Amino acid sequence: MSATRVKPIPARAQTAILDLYAHAFDDDEPTISATAIELAVAMTGSEIGYVHLMNDDQVTIELGTWSAATLRQCTAVYDRHYPISQAGVWADSARNRRACIHNDYQALAGKRGLPEGHVHLVRHLGVPVLGNDRVVLLMGLGNKPTDYDRDDLACFQALAEHAWVLIRRRREQAALELAERQLRDLQELAVISIWQWDPVERTLLFDATARRIFGADFAGSSPCGIEALSCVVDARDHHALQEALESPADDATFGIDLRAVRSDGAAMTVHFRGAAYPRTQGHGIILRGILQDVTERRELSLIKYQAGHDVLTGLANRAALLSELEAALRNRRRRPDRGFAVHFVDLDRFK
Repeated sequence: MSATRVKPIPARAQTAILDLYAHAFDDDEPTISATAIELAVAMTGSEIGYVHLMNDDQVTIELGTWSAATLRQCTAVYDRHYPISQAGVWADSARNRRACIHNDYQALAGKRGLPEGHVHLVRHLGVPVLGNDRVVLLMGLGNKPTDYDRDDLACFQALAEHAWVLIRRRREQAALELAERQLRDLQELAVISIWQWDPVERTLLFDATARRIFGADFAGSSPCGIEALSCVVDARDHHALQEALESPADDATFGIDLRAVRSDGAAMTVHFRGAAYPRTQGHGIILRGILQDVTERRELSLIKYQAGHDVLTGLANRAALLSELEAALRNRRRRPDRGFAVHFVDLDRFK
């Protein structure tokens, strides 16, 4: 068994990478790219540089960021989505999935002409960054006064890899922030409160939405005991509440409807759902879940039930039968291979 030898990062690349983390760690994606390419330009003594992203289709490039010096010299106009098939040899690092050095760019065969207003390119160094076996990032430098060499390539590749680490981290952070925003928006729309119960410390905590549900006098928005919830839950449901929270199993899950009273005295029904999760520190579990006002839903459900059942006997009536028949016929049309039969017996002039 042989150990894999890791190539050391050259000293000047280490300095540039440290500067990148120091100045762009918490910045947005465009700023990370701009900082990375300026550091690369300075590190190699280049005149121009760029950072482009490879799209998921692997056939188009998302033109992204140029160094400040490049923008001062270049007046060419590009479409943001650039087909790699139309790109010159500067995109060989994407096509071949490896770094490329062009120290006599103008003499290259098949280099393709540059658009009007583009910087005159003498020398070029391009590196790709791969993620999940796909090209995700292209970085390039140009017009160093002397030839690019293997040391330039190693330094540039190392910096590009770390630039992608920061870009990927920022994207993941942005995705998480978006998910959290969407969750908060859904909570606002559906009026859902999130709660946590610590069975060891015996502390219960609700978010601010609980006050919208129970009223401004509800005391559960700061750590409290189970009594804070018991005060608004009907005494007839105290046993169900205690059974859910006291001595839960490690894999406990539950969902119960509780009769409750708002601070203004209005009767209501809340759905209390939770599950057990391992503690982030130490042994044992924490219960977390949601609480939602389902009063209107319960009332609508009751109205629907009453519309389909006899008040005196509780038996299904003609409306319920017709509803069941309509549902059965819809299913029959979707699954014609399944049989369908109706046995109807009229008892007491079925209403």
